[in-house]
Amino acid sequence: MTGGADRLAVDDAGAGDSHAHDAVRHAALLAAQRGVDVLRALLFAALVPRLLGPTDFGRFALLGAAAYWFAALSGLGSAQLMGRFVPVMVLHEERSAARRLLGNLFALRALTGVASAVPYVLLGRWWLPDLPMTLLGSMAAVVALSSVARVPFAFFLGLNQAARWGAGDLARRWVSLVLVLAGTLVLGLRGACLGLALAEACVLAVGIHWARPHVSVADVRLEWGFVAPYVHYNLAFFGSTLVFALCLRGGEAVMRAAGADYATVGYFGLAAAAWAAAAQAVWMLLMAFLPLLTRLRAQGRIEAAREWAGRLLDVLVAAAVVGCFAAALPGPDLVPRLAGPAFSPAVPLLLPVSVALLAQVACSVGRLMALVLDRPRLALAGTLAQAAVLVGLGLPMAYRFGGVGVAWAMAAASAAHGVVVFAAVQRDAPLCLGRGLAVAGLGLLFAPLALLPVTGLAPRAAVFAVMLAGYAAALHRAGLVTTSGLSDLARPVRASRG
Repeated sequence: MTGGADRLAVDDAGAGDSHAHDAVRHAALLAAQRGVDVLRALLFAALVPRLLGPTDFGRFALLGAAAYWFAALSGLGSAQLMGRFVPVMVLHEERSAARRLLGNLFALRALTGVASAVPYVLLGRWWLPDLPMTLLGSMAAVVALSSVARVPFAFFLGLNQAARWGAGDLARRWVSLVLVLAGTLVLGLRGACLGLALAEACVLAVGIHWARPHVSVADVRLEWGFVAPYVHYNLAFFGSTLVFALCLRGGEAVMRAAGADYATVGYFGLAAAAWAAAAQAVWMLLMAFLPLLTRLRAQGRIEAAREWAGRLLDVLVAAAVVGCFAAALPGPDLVPRLAGPAFSPAVPLLLPVSVALLAQVACSVGRLMALVLDRPRLALAGTLAQAAVLVGLGLPMAYRFGGVGVAWAMAAASAAHGVVVFAAVQRDAPLCLGRGLAVAGLGLLFAPLALLPVTGLAPRAAVFAVMLAGYAAALHRAGLVTTSGLSDLARPVRASRG
């Protein structure tokens, strides 16, 4: 199966440019979608925690985090499977095989979704016996439905249409916001959980409608002899995805395991939800380039793939540094205004969570390269190191420092993941890590501005603007992230519009 990739001939330059143009154009659209999702996140933070209150929001955050784990368990890593194999099938003009793979994954995910929903309920009855069955049943439906709903959108990722892949997640988030709000107003916490389940049903309907040109009802069947080699190949990558999901939403469970009450979990859950949304947005943006980088490697152009990854690392590290600036300055005033004064205890979590995002950006680029290089054990080793640090350091830090301690443990865990992955990736496709470190280091030069004795949202936002302008000028002057470099990334987008 992978041998087909090895025998590919190099495409002509025009075809290669076309695929690069498509990848960048869809990545730009995906980034725009993430921008729209920021508005959704602000509305969520301003409305849902207020309506539920700290205690019920803590329950909601914990149930949602557990549902995210079990949905990942049922997923079998379909996004990276599609991103790895469908581009090669299309390159070989084997579209019938691609459609067959899509139909098989529909059938397989329907089975694994139900198989994951049942232990979700059983775990909930054992771990959270005080919660009613109606809550667990609604969230189990989320697990089962989301397992199937993600399949058609992952197929579009394999077709190098990352914007359509991201549209599924964007639709999920916005429809969830509307239905969770409606459900909360009518039924409280029960309505919020039911709203999530109904949102997944809506996204599944959209996905099926979009996938109709590519698959028919007759194609949806499980042919184990056909799909087994793909699943076996993907198992190690799936393992890394599952552990990654545990790390992404594992902080709430660590807090609860350390004896925190639901309200304290709710404070942490507010900051952790922002971290998870940002980290997932970074990963989705990187995954938008997986078909392109996979194709480049299949053509023997590993140097070009390495250059693309290096550019992405520089730009995303700079964006994460800006996030740290925002967490240190306007963030402490925004949280009580958005979520309400009752969630003020979440403010001290913002800075360590933003540092955790900075570390997560770096390790995500390394994880992407592990996918491109067909190094599933490396991807798994990185996520296992992250999980080990999160639990091993997070529990004692939770007992000693509460949510702030867990947030710093998240940062250390992401850093450990990055060290493990890059130590190996650098041997096969060395990236210029010095540039990324320099981008982060320049941000430290502006950190003292956050210590200025300035109070109030408007004055602190003004200081943030000064930091942002100074940091951008420093990056440009140092030649690390320049307007010409950004223009190179944007050129395919402009060309596609011309």
